[in-house]
Amino acid sequence: MTPTTHKPGIARSMVLSDLSASLRKALDRGEFFLEYQPQFNTRNGTMRGCEALIRWRHPEKGVVLPGGFIDQAEKLGLMFRIDDWVRRTACRQAKAWQDAGFAPIVMSVNVSFNEVEEAGFVERVCSALKESGLPPEYLELELTETSIAGDLTAIRGALAVLREMGVSLAIDDFGTGYASLSQLLDLDFDFIKIDKVFIDQLDDGREELVTGIIQLAVSLGIPTIAEGVETKKQDRALDRLGCGLVQGYFYSHPHSADEFVKHYAKHLTQHAAAKRDWQRWLPVAIASLDSARTVERAIFAFQREHPDVAVSLTVCSSRDAIEYLRTGEVGLAVGLYREPLAGIEPLSAWSDDFVWVGAPESIGNMTVPDLSINHNSSAGRSGVRTHCDLENSIYHQIMSETLEAAGIDSLPYFFGDSFGSYEMALAEGFGISILPRFATRSELFASGKIIELNPAETELPPIAEKYRLGLFASPLPEGEARNAQVVLIQTISALIDSLGLRRERSGELYPTRPD
Repeated sequence: MTPTTHKPGIARSMVLSDLSASLRKALDRGEFFLEYQPQFNTRNGTMRGCEALIRWRHPEKGVVLPGGFIDQAEKLGLMFRIDDWVRRTACRQAKAWQDAGFAPIVMSVNVSFNEVEEAGFVERVCSALKESGLPPEYLELELTETSIAGDLTAIRGALAVLREMGVSLAIDDFGTGYASLSQLLDLDFDFIKIDKVFIDQLDDGREELVTGIIQLAVSLGIPTIAEGVETKKQDRALDRLGCGLVQGYFYSHPHSADEFVKHYAKHLTQHAAAKRDWQRWLPVAIASLDSARTVERAIFAFQREHPDVAVSLTVCSSRDAIEYLRTGEVGLAVGLYREPLAGIEPLSAWSDDFVWVGAPESIGNMTVPDLSINHNSSAGRSGVRTHCDLENSIYHQIMSETLEAAGIDSLPYFFGDSFGSYEMALAEGFGISILPRFATRSELFASGKIIELNPAETELPPIAEKYRLGLFASPLPEGEARNAQVVLIQTISALIDSLGLRRERSGELYPTRPD
């Protein structure tokens, strides 16, 4: 007797048919469940939040990951129900953790472009929030870039309503889809998630695409989150490139709700203490600028002299340092700023003149080959080879704006990961840059390896804008941390004064009461 055989196409159809039948019953049978993968802020060591990830406990196949059933669920038209169940379950869990005394963290859930287009989407999200009692600011919706296409009119209004409520929006799997930059800007996302396919390239030393995404995000003022971080090499590269929000197996696998608490209870309670108890804990943020090492040493010396107060130090960008103060994550911040600064003003502020700097051979050799610095030249576009350090958000912005106003292109050539590499690149002739005048007192300037460039000799335009450094502080309740904050403000202020900067503003955080 000849055994019965099935052609591959028929066999696949039978498998899909079985899968479809099981999927239709899975939701009603309660076979879906969620796991939660944390997201960490590597700059200050806190847990930013977690992403809710759906799993299917199949009665015969065991646990099935999303890749094994999502496509079929979409074809069957089941994703709206599944997404709604995920959203409601995740919101209830986030609120349950808060009710248990843990600090609030952001709960991220995925949503498809098609669902956002459907009538009643906003109402379903509001229903999930109301039913769970979760405040909107602790819900984040991740919209996959590959699903964004066509006319965005239908979803623009819905997303705007949710953002107005306080719900944050993230573009997921960034770089893998075909959404145009104008579409992304039009939807006004709060975060950009860099897809794992690009993170994996960091293991091979291929940093170009990740660097480009991060620099694009910085120029748009949108923070990035790296997903799928699995190796130490990837983690170090992301830290060097300026991405401080991470998610992946290198930090944690996804966990059930109970396991999540078991693994991160201490972390969550420490995060809660950071938000609520300012009596003996003083978080400080300083920008990764040229004076950071001096300020950092002063803070460490202060900590040795005041062991009764836990001083937590974060080194980050100026933008992040000031934002941490604005959101109440730190009590003291030092960073560069440009006036006017909306929403928060420095307690004390200093200024200095910017000057053009470079290696001696930079004179007459500042242009990239085939480009002329002479902006009146008709042969090609003009351009000057420049480079910047971690403060490119301000340094390079001022430099490029100054050149642009003179009709000269700024052509970024080198990006350093510290002020030391910044100076070395200048000394090696990698390009020219700008520095505050006080920073030209270093050994490399004293030895003549880097010099101040005279605009009259180089055709470089004068720099009208000033270097502005601010010390920002928020009032704290009475206690050891407040006492330490007052002393630390005085210490840092005196240190910055000693650098030779001009003090433009002096403030008093706790005015002395008259007797």
